[in-house]
Amino acid sequence: MKTADDYIYLAVWNALQPMASICVTGLDELEEHETEIMIADDTYNPEKILLKKDAFDSLSDEAKYLLRIILDAPQELIEVLYTQKYKKTSKARIKKFLLKCLHWNRLKVNKAFREIKKYLREEEII
Repeated sequence: MKTADDYIYLAVWNALQPMASICVTGLDELEEHETEIMIADDTYNPEKILLKKDAFDSLSDEAKYLLRIILDAPQELIEVLYTQKYKKTSKARIKKFLLKCLHWNRLKVNKAFREIKKYLREEEII
């Protein structure tokens, strides 16, 4: 049984790996592609995949929840976080949502964003 964390991991991994020959965007598509043979370049090996999974697993619950909001938010929430001027989700609106609606303190919000930024920078190195 796939969990929400598996979906988030796949979504983040796909966002960070534009060279992947098969782009898995959801659990339904994952089940379809599990039996396919994927020819990848030398940068994709089991060790690197394990390192990426371990890096994702090391994220705090707050950072995982924030990723879930960014990558898999319901349409109603997307409308709240979306800016009409720039036609995209706003980091400031996400912070405001976390502070006002979820009652997170500023330290917790900033820590989650820093943790995700650090995670994404480490992914570039791996």
